Amino acid sequence: MAPRFTLVQKDWFKRRSGDKKFKHPINVEVIDFKKVDQHFCTLVAHYSDGSKREFIARVLQNHITKSWVVDAMEIAVRLIE
Repeated sequence: MAPRFTLVQKDWFKRRSGDKKFKHPINVEVIDFKKVDQHFCTLVAHYSDGSKREFIARVLQNHITKSWVVDAMEIAVRLIE
């Protein structure tokens, strides 16, 4: 079974100017995901305006909660276990 992810809400975009419309990520694919701390993988994000972007992302584990996050700086997702 493929791993399932949920988007992590980031609020840094609130500080951007109101001139541009913000496109929201609606779906992500994580390619080559492994439950290995500091592992690099590819994150493909599909946005509300129909565009698609590919990021180099890093797999991180919170050592307190033991949860896994794939972080690509602009967008991050949390593993649903």
